[in-house]
Amino acid sequence: IALIGLLAGVSFYGASQVIGPRRSEHRDDPAGWGLTCEEVEFRAVDGVRLCAWLARGSGTAAVIVLHGFGGNRHTSLGHGSFLFPEFTLLLPDLRGHGESEGRHTSVGYHERLDVIAAAEYLRAQGYGPIGVLGVSMGGATAILAAAESAAIDAVVADSSFAVLRDAVREGARRRGYPARVSGPLAYLSCRTAAWRLRHRYGAGDPVSCIAAIAP
Repeated sequence: IALIGLLAGVSFYGASQVIGPRRSEHRDDPAGWGLTCEEVEFRAVDGVRLCAWLARGSGTAAVIVLHGFGGNRHTSLGHGSFLFPEFTLLLPDLRGHGESEGRHTSVGYHERLDVIAAAEYLRAQGYGPIGVLGVSMGGATAILAAAESAAIDAVVADSSFAVLRDAVREGARRRGYPARVSGPLAYLSCRTAAWRLRHRYGAGDPVSCIAAIAP
């Protein structure tokens, strides 16, 4: 009974670290990166309200720029600035981050709905073709969204994980957990996180759907 209780406690603690990042307090000025941004809002496919910046470029091609785990649209400015003004930019706060709604993150799986909605928002504004540039969690989210949505024409995934469990295991190792502990901890954490967020374990692993966006 004690062992079961310990495993349950470790699983829930690990899952809470995965799905509940502290919202970043980092703030930056778009003007400092040469961007003039409008505040916009739209809703994800499942109704979550999302906040974003829209920087209108010189043409109709647009790029959605996605931040990583624990980041926000302010942390996307550096990555998006070199694409402007050739491309229009949409820099959203993914759910559970920045000023967007949501208490939790699935580290990509549910966030794919945010990106699909962002692409459809740009299409409705008359923009296209549409690409997605994502970093870390944003890269994984870009792959998951592009595999599902015909509204996305191109993807740049910078430092995406292939399997979430591996990324969590590496994070645990960097926090000082022994190798023989970090592996089982990552597995239990991701299993519990998927159960808490009501999606299939492994559904957010980009390696499972990368073939759907080729060639």
